[in-house]
Amino acid sequence: MAFFMQLRRNAQIVACSIVLIAAAVGIGATGGMASGISAQAQSPTPMGGGHGQIAFYSERDGNAEIYLIDSDGTNVRRLTNNPATDYFPVWSPDGSQFIFMSDRNKNWNIFAANDDGSNVRRLTANQGDNEFQEWSPDGRQIVYSSGTTASSELYIMNADGSNTHRLTNEKGYAIEPSFSPDSKQIVFVLDKNSHANIFAINTDGSNLRALTSDEASNDHPVWSPDGKQIVFETYRSPTLGAEIYVMNADGTNPRDLSNNPDLDAFPSWSPDGKQIMFLSGFRRHFAIDVMNSDGTKLRQITDPALPVQGSPSWSSNGTQIVFSAGTRGASIYIVDADGSNLSRLTSDPQVDLYPVWRP
Repeated sequence: MAFFMQLRRNAQIVACSIVLIAAAVGIGATGGMASGISAQAQSPTPMGGGHGQIAFYSERDGNAEIYLIDSDGTNVRRLTNNPATDYFPVWSPDGSQFIFMSDRNKNWNIFAANDDGSNVRRLTANQGDNEFQEWSPDGRQIVYSSGTTASSELYIMNADGSNTHRLTNEKGYAIEPSFSPDSKQIVFVLDKNSHANIFAINTDGSNLRALTSDEASNDHPVWSPDGKQIVFETYRSPTLGAEIYVMNADGTNPRDLSNNPDLDAFPSWSPDGKQIMFLSGFRRHFAIDVMNSDGTKLRQITDPALPVQGSPSWSSNGTQIVFSAGTRGASIYIVDADGSNLSRLTSDPQVDLYPVWRP
């Protein structure tokens, strides 16, 4: 059950990323904007074209493990090797370590490993399941959600797993935490009585405050790199699908940036804060859209004919985007942030998912 809570990020996209999406009939441009992109124009190069390294999840060796690949498509190597299931790698800010979810102790716990997969150690020992793990930007702490199918709360610990303490006590589902750039605050979703709203709290557990307070579902909040704004997805419009909104860091001045009838989800800021990337689409065919941080110059950079699965990841310099996509199975692709130079990195018959660029 906790695994599907972790997949809340993908739940609004109908098909979670581990589902093999069957080819659908009637693929076309999304209703909200003309993409100007054709499958022919976006035919990927056979392999490679990037720089750096990317961690991802795959079952290519018969078990769910974490892998690393160079962003030119070469040098694939397995980082974890355990009969249990290993999911959702998250890099430390300096790229020297990664944390991940694993059920090697029956319930879901958070583990850490060095960048080469060595020195695997368990960080959490809470009763219940531990998920939605995120590093603080200064690399000193990790926030996560821990609980059961009845409720979950936010916890924070040092990066080595010490000094764990609970941040919230709200008897709901406290999930999707995101640190402020100065590592002093956390924004998160509190799903209580079937209403998901966005809250913020200091990292010492003080000053809990609601940033949204409506009956719509508000999800996936992310701080802007300068700490002044928070982008999120919401279902508050009575006529549109999920929309991408941005608000001031104190919850004031919320405004709709995407404003189209498609389902818009999983926003993320470019590293310089000048652009916002998100998924948009319908009928299980989702493309990557990019817009300026004020909502102008909205453009679609991938074709819905290559349906994206899960949330994409920016490269650390903001010039490229990595994502998983496919109609039968899923492979890892990279594309320049302007939509050019689409390149396929993996072609294994098994699914390759949840790619995350190494800092």
